[in-house]
Amino acid sequence: MKKKIVLLLLFLYIGSFGMGCNVLRWQIKEVTFRVYAIQEDSEYYIPLVGAKIAISGTVYTAPSTTTSVSETVYTNYSGEVVVNLQPGTYTITVSKDGYGTVTQSIVLYTLQTSGGSYNFYLSEESTQQ
Repeated sequence: MKKKIVLLLLFLYIGSFGMGCNVLRWQIKEVTFRVYAIQEDSEYYIPLVGAKIAISGTVYTAPSTTTSVSETVYTNYSGEVVVNLQPGTYTITVSKDGYGTVTQSIVLYTLQTSGGSYNFYLSEESTQQ
């Protein structure tokens, strides 16, 4: 009887571990993007309201299967935006009228515990007259 209970518990443990890995594989990550304007004559950065963040990439939808995704979001009054992304590889392009454009690639891993936080710094475009 004792042997049956041990085997049952072992089976349940192994089964739940396998399911847990599958659930974690496609776990949604909360990612924070912050955008700042670089001030030319100052050592300060100012949060950039309304900056456009274009997110495009490839996510893992099933074992050995990927899907392309695309999303555009805008920063809030504090220059940040929080998005939920699946594990995958993304290209992030940040822009705003009157400022330069910045592009960065990020990878969100399956077993990563959080999506993380990414800061972007945009310079004002010089106007030639």
